[in-house]
Amino acid sequence: MIIISTIVGIILFVGGCAGVVLTWLNYQVSSLAWIEGLLTYGMFAVLGLGIIVFIVMTPRET
Repeated sequence: MIIISTIVGIILFVGGCAGVVLTWLNYQVSSLAWIEGLLTYGMFAVLGLGIIVFIVMTPRET
């Protein structure tokens, strides 16, 4: 389960970061599409990073 969660977290993080970069490059700053793109893809990136961080912080069973 941890491996699947890690893969999902990495996919969300990479996809979110790519979306943020594409939003910055393709839309005019302070337009509605620019704000919506940053909020949407930024949330994917933060969610993916949060999953990865919480998995790293989880204590392992020995």
